[in-house]
Amino acid sequence: MQEKAYYRLNELQHHHGITADEIRFLVEQKRLRLSFLLQGISLIVGTRGKQGFIAQGSATVDAIASVDISESLALLSRGKVTTKTVYLRQASFQGYSSAYPFKTKAPNSEIIEWHATELSTIKQGVVVAKNFPREQQSSAAAMADTFKMFSGDATPPDYLKEKIKKNGDTDLYCEEFKFSLSDTCLFVDDLKRHGLLGSDNASKPHSSKLQPQDVSANKRPNRLTDKPNRLVEKNIPQFHYPASRSARLAERLIGYALDAKFDALWSLIRKVMNDDELLDLIDPEREVLDITPDTLFWNVPEDAPDKEKRVARVSFKNTVSKVKQKLS
Repeated sequence: MQEKAYYRLNELQHHHGITADEIRFLVEQKRLRLSFLLQGISLIVGTRGKQGFIAQGSATVDAIASVDISESLALLSRGKVTTKTVYLRQASFQGYSSAYPFKTKAPNSEIIEWHATELSTIKQGVVVAKNFPREQQSSAAAMADTFKMFSGDATPPDYLKEKIKKNGDTDLYCEEFKFSLSDTCLFVDDLKRHGLLGSDNASKPHSSKLQPQDVSANKRPNRLTDKPNRLVEKNIPQFHYPASRSARLAERLIGYALDAKFDALWSLIRKVMNDDELLDLIDPEREVLDITPDTLFWNVPEDAPDKEKRVARVSFKNTVSKVKQKLS
């Protein structure tokens, strides 16, 4: 199967156990930029200079585009962001041209310089891109027309005439990129570089399921025995409440520790969060994100309703009691 170039946030959370908090931490530490998929979009490409954008060519592009750290943070806090420039990664270019395609001369409001460059050279460095600009009447020319309309004077003020003479009566305008958190991608190479993929850490994907272990020297099960779940011993089918996330977790906990009191089961969840083997047994779908003394947090998208994000300890206790009654 072809290796993926990127993952969506939901894929990481639900299939790889990588939480939004882990991603946020890396962004806050300025180690990770959020990315987006661009397909068949017309762009001007180049580099960033001290005074602004230096364009080197134009093309129709398919790419994964990353945004700056500040914009990545804005996405995490606000859920959407706009930006004039992106960084292209794994880009393919169609119809590339290094010829200057505009009537409006550079420098202008979008391009400080056009430096025609071969595509092979561009690919060797960091590729910055803007949406392909449209040419429109310059602000000075528009002000001159407005002056004529309202004053009845065919001659605009000298400062407008000088500005038009210097910069021309047209200008370039690039539409902003508009990104939302739901469209966010994480570049596979970035995830690997930070150990979020291809690692055996607790919050990372596991390459295989656990195999039964031998009974320890004191004749008590270490973690998994040949019958790890007592629900299986009693031939009781699991998930009497398949639509309830809380009930599914309660059934697994009870199956693992049938005689345990609720306080012990609540503590077991905390232990599970730091034990890969127990995690594979009690919460293989990685539905639990975190647990505090009073609240259990579910691993759901950030835009999920609040009632789906957490369950209070007292509410979960009631669920455990109902499940125990059902299984007795």
